[in-house]
Amino acid sequence: MIGPQQVSSFHAVILVLVSVTPTSWVCEGFKVAAPEFADPLKNISVSTGSNIELFCNVRHLGANRIMWMRKEDNKQALLAINALVITNNPRITVSL
Repeated sequence: MIGPQQVSSFHAVILVLVSVTPTSWVCEGFKVAAPEFADPLKNISVSTGSNIELFCNVRHLGANRIMWMRKEDNKQALLAINALVITNNPRITVSL
């Protein structure tokens, strides 16, 4: 979950990335499932200045990481990796 946060622009987009992996692989003799989103992803629009909480549930995450990114116009900014917040924006929080 990331939030609550204020969206500075109506057109801001938060991207959720999970490492791209094959559908499954074998590790030390065990078949391991690839990560997948547990819930369908939804588009959410809010007005400027509104707070929003975003949720991300991933099955079979394993050693992969969840990255939260913000995309606005032609710019992308990394906000967080797993529970580690990268941005200096105090409005961004992550909880597991």
